[in-house]
Amino acid sequence: MNHRIRYALARLRCRLGPLGRQMKRLGCWLEDEVFSAAGKAGQETIFLNVHPGGRISLEQQARKESPSTSDCRELCDLLGRLGVHHFRVDTRLESNQIQDLLTFLYAYGPELTSRHGTGWSRSIVGQLQSQDGLHFNCMQIRLCADLLIVQYSYCVTRLSLAVRWFERRHRFSDHRALFHGAPRYGILAVVLPLAVLMGFLLTRSVAFLAAATVVEAAILFAAVYVFMRGMGSIEYDNEESAYRLAQAHSKLTRYADHIRYDLGLARTVQQKLLPDREQMPLADCIEWATNFNPETEVGGDYFDAAAMDEHRAAIVFADVSGHGMSAALITVIVKMAFQSWVDSGWSVSDFVRCVNRDLCHLTPDGSFVVLVAAVYDDEQKRLIFVNCGHAPEPFYLPARPDQPVARLTQLGSMLLGVQEDVEVRETTLPLAPGDAILLATDGLTEARNNQDELYGKDRLREYILAHQTKPLEDLVESLVQDVSHFTQGTAQTDDRTVLAFRVRCEMSSGDRRPS
Repeated sequence: MNHRIRYALARLRCRLGPLGRQMKRLGCWLEDEVFSAAGKAGQETIFLNVHPGGRISLEQQARKESPSTSDCRELCDLLGRLGVHHFRVDTRLESNQIQDLLTFLYAYGPELTSRHGTGWSRSIVGQLQSQDGLHFNCMQIRLCADLLIVQYSYCVTRLSLAVRWFERRHRFSDHRALFHGAPRYGILAVVLPLAVLMGFLLTRSVAFLAAATVVEAAILFAAVYVFMRGMGSIEYDNEESAYRLAQAHSKLTRYADHIRYDLGLARTVQQKLLPDREQMPLADCIEWATNFNPETEVGGDYFDAAAMDEHRAAIVFADVSGHGMSAALITVIVKMAFQSWVDSGWSVSDFVRCVNRDLCHLTPDGSFVVLVAAVYDDEQKRLIFVNCGHAPEPFYLPARPDQPVARLTQLGSMLLGVQEDVEVRETTLPLAPGDAILLATDGLTEARNNQDELYGKDRLREYILAHQTKPLEDLVESLVQDVSHFTQGTAQTDDRTVLAFRVRCEMSSGDRRPS
């Protein structure tokens, strides 16, 4: 009780003199200009310097100072006597808290100047200089040499506890408690003046009326006081919750921006893993067409093509289980194995065994890869390929329009990354000039429209059959557009990739079938 009386007297003395006006100017300047600008910039604390000439400024010298802090002689003299030359202040503080802080320093100036006190004042000074500091008016205050550190400190008020008790009493923990309690307490407010009136009518006593009126006024004052303070406590709690929610949202936003930036870089890296469309192998002999559309910034689809020598080109077309960054990282393993394949000149089956071994060693359980690996030999006009679980199967588009589009179905080769020992079976397909091969991932066949219908393998085959005479680039682009049109704007749920190539030069006769 003694420290409250001392603080109240110090507050009264400050208000009657220029010191109180300087405190108010400083608090208003900080809240209206400094804290608002710092909050927008994402700063949680600011630093102030106290100058002997009666001036208080921000530590950032480049910032324009306010005239309200250029004439604070009495305030600077007070802080100088206390040995305070610098402030570190939370930007959440309000102007009245700044004024209360300075009034508190004024009230305990003698003890702080001598760094000692008696009784309760010694305890307060000791807390102020301790590691944890002193809690005062929702502030945590600590004095370290000539630096005064002031941090915002949320504290649950007694009326907040009373409101929570009220909510528990009415079996609700939200606004419903107030809604349900309003009628009964409204009736109580009506009964009170009626009781006074009835008492006066029964007793006809002016003394009773006067006493009852005084009691009624006291009860009404207490009710309004508790109500307003209770609403203020609720608003205070809501502001704290809103601040914490805003801080969490700001952190999540910054984290999401950082992730988007990293994903953008990852997308650039993944694009560089794919072959350059302008430098595809055997371009004089083969016409190429590609389309790569991942579900997110990066995806688990991957294709590549590279020359093994002047007559042969290696081709890989892969789909990794899952989506996003984890699947994209696994495509790097396939890329490294593909590069080793091209450099060493392995057979198709050797490449498949190599990439399967790497996947088994380097990928987590449950991950797998389906792929088609092939070598096109232009000298012998043939394609040697292995299909390791990839669906839909590659499409064979013969040069002659009277020949049907066929799927290159192959049995015996399983998906990769599950077990180290896999059976690999190669298939040889003669290709005539004008023949084409088209590969697509299941992101096309499993695309759904807003009626939850699949695009499906049959619709894919029918579209290719109907447009097989188109130029290869036009065929691939129109196919991707047809899938997008089918989905009717529904969200893409898988990566969509197409790779196609056609043997150039004049069309020759003869029926070419998979062997």
